[in-house]
Amino acid sequence: QLESAAWALGGRNMYAPVQHVQDYLQDFDLKAATPARTELRLEPSYRPGWRDAKLADLLSPVLGQTIAEGLLEIDRRLPGFAGPQAIFTGVESRSSSPLRFSRDRESRESENVAGLYPIGEGAGYAGGIVSAALDGLRTAEMLIRRYKVPEE
Repeated sequence: QLESAAWALGGRNMYAPVQHVQDYLQDFDLKAATPARTELRLEPSYRPGWRDAKLADLLSPVLGQTIAEGLLEIDRRLPGFAGPQAIFTGVESRSSSPLRFSRDRESRESENVAGLYPIGEGAGYAGGIVSAALDGLRTAEMLIRRYKVPEE
């Protein structure tokens, strides 16, 4: 349901709906501890593109308010988190891939495609950014060991 609403808000063309965090906070009559957004505007890097949107329209009022309050709490601990250049790109409502690519337990190589190393969340081997990074790191370390030139 959230993905469908985000699809519509993004323009139904694979563009992601985005909003500056400080604008999102204003939708809930809240302000970050950091200064207001300046004219210098950071552009999202999402490809194929993005569209300005009011992301609060995607969420229930309770969820939207909770996220806004959470942003302020993080901003108090990590100044700038909700600062002038912070951008929301949304939504992502899944926490892990709905499928898993098979791979050899030792070599971490795909069981179906030689030379392919399925890693991270999209391949079904992680549930978030940290576990995806660790899975990638472990695979990279394995490849380094495998292809390391022997010392003479």
